[in-house]
Amino acid sequence: MTKKYTLNDAQNFVSQFGKKNLAGVLNSFGNFKEVVRTLVNKNDTYNFNRLTDEYFKLVNSDGQKSLKKDAHILLETLCYDVDNRFRERKGKAVKLFENYLKKIEIRYDIENYSPEAVYEKIDSLSDSLVLRYPNLVSKPKVRWNNEKNIMNFKFKSRGYDISGDIKLGENELIVNSQIPLAAKLYREEIINKIKGRLEKVLPKLTESK
Repeated sequence: MTKKYTLNDAQNFVSQFGKKNLAGVLNSFGNFKEVVRTLVNKNDTYNFNRLTDEYFKLVNSDGQKSLKKDAHILLETLCYDVDNRFRERKGKAVKLFENYLKKIEIRYDIENYSPEAVYEKIDSLSDSLVLRYPNLVSKPKVRWNNEKNIMNFKFKSRGYDISGDIKLGENELIVNSQIPLAAKLYREEIINKIKGRLEKVLPKLTESK
């Protein structure tokens, strides 16, 4: 039976969500739907993003293709459904969901490397991606700033233009990218390939939050 959620209930649900499995979430989607409605109605963008992030981690970790497909369809349908329920916030859930899908952010601690070593490895990253994943990455272009701590990049993936930058801080490496909404089904694949190559060329990296 679907329950009604207060904001506190919804936030507690988000905190415990990472312990769930995808099949269980899809089987009790009514409760998940009410949590999303509560977060949107209360304008809690932070926990909406947390919940969406955890949801896609479940989708990505589950090996059953049918569940993955259902999960994408259900969440997208849900966002539109939420907006129909809360007309005063029409477009809010859809916009949050679409912004989440279009944005990629990856963070790593790099305190085990010198700035020079990180620069050298990152400089060859795009060529490495092309060689390793020729069907996923093509036509790469990179440009460093004068300080050699920000690299702007562009490449094509599955026919879509992907762009972004990699920032090298004193102890942190941050990848920011925007992908077209039409490429949402390949979002996790793109993220995993970028992370895979980074961790290959810089094996001492530890992912930060």
